[in-house]
Amino acid sequence: MKKVFSLLVVLALALSAVAFAEEAPVAGSPVPLEVVNVSSDAVNVIVDEVEENEVAKQLLDFVAANDSATVFGEELGAYEMVEMATLAISGYEESVGDLTFTVKFAAAFEQDAKLAVLIGLINAEDLTVAWQPVNFTVEEDGSVTATLTAEQALAVQNGSAVISVLQEKAAE
Repeated sequence: MKKVFSLLVVLALALSAVAFAEEAPVAGSPVPLEVVNVSSDAVNVIVDEVEENEVAKQLLDFVAANDSATVFGEELGAYEMVEMATLAISGYEESVGDLTFTVKFAAAFEQDAKLAVLIGLINAEDLTVAWQPVNFTVEEDGSVTATLTAEQALAVQNGSAVISVLQEKAAE
């Protein structure tokens, strides 16, 4: 009887593993985020999951309230948030200049996808977020390479921030 029970447990675990492996990651899924490249060896860039919270709500409100505002020549109202992660920087000095880093999100993006990448600088006192566009490219593997100005990198290092990827909404 003990062998039959053990066999059933092993079979159930094996089926669960197969089912999990077949599921493709989707935006916002709990797939570990990874920084795979930083332009300066002296700088440490960390991204981590952020749960649906007030910051995410503020981004959605920001996009909704700024339908006519543009990011890189594109109207924000045509986009929806697909990825968001906390962003932390340490070891950065202004003499480094622009800081470039590559992030592998849960979603792999197509190189020709219409995206916008924003950083949100979080005011610790009232939890408001100041959103700023970031120059970026989508790599062949679907990761996103973002470039922060020296001013942006210092602001992230000296406070709390998130990085968000918005993608053009599918035609209805």
